[in-house]
Amino acid sequence: MIFEGNSEKIIDKIIQKTKQEVYAYSEMERRIAQREMDNARKKASKMFEESDEILKKKAEDYIRRETDRLEILYNKNLLKGQLILINKIIDNSREKLKELRKDKRYKDFLKNSIEEGKCAIGNFDVIVEIDKDDKLLIESIEDKASIELSLEPIVGVVIRSKDKKMYIDNTVNGRLERFREEIGHILYNSIINQMG
Repeated sequence: MIFEGNSEKIIDKIIQKTKQEVYAYSEMERRIAQREMDNARKKASKMFEESDEILKKKAEDYIRRETDRLEILYNKNLLKGQLILINKIIDNSREKLKELRKDKRYKDFLKNSIEEGKCAIGNFDVIVEIDKDDKLLIESIEDKASIELSLEPIVGVVIRSKDKKMYIDNTVNGRLERFREEIGHILYNSIINQMG
């Protein structure tokens, strides 16, 4: 029975040793699992940070593109509204300026229009196209120019070089159209400058 007491001690030692090894092994596995968990958390955190950066960058890009698009749309609508207003003003002015012929200053307007046209063409030997109702007025102002009657009713004059290569439309309609173009360029440039 001596053997039995020893065998119990041996079994106890084996059990004790096994328990220690199991504990050491489970402790080692627990540390490995903890390390793996810590690494996984770090990776996940890094992935969240990277995805946050990617999402943030995408959001910033979208906001910038949308802001640019809305600014262009706003400026386009602003320009469109301003052009509509200019057209209304010019159309109203055109109607009011048809009455210019009745004004006592109309003769001076015609004289200045002829002189401006001559200077712009750079030649004083010109053809002056006029409305038939202005023929007597022009003849009293201009004796050097050839006078032609317009086929359409006009208020003002059209000046042409003798070779008909150059002309200046100094009618009320011609002046208003040049004014419309000038204002259009000014508005366009001001909007472009605001954007840049």
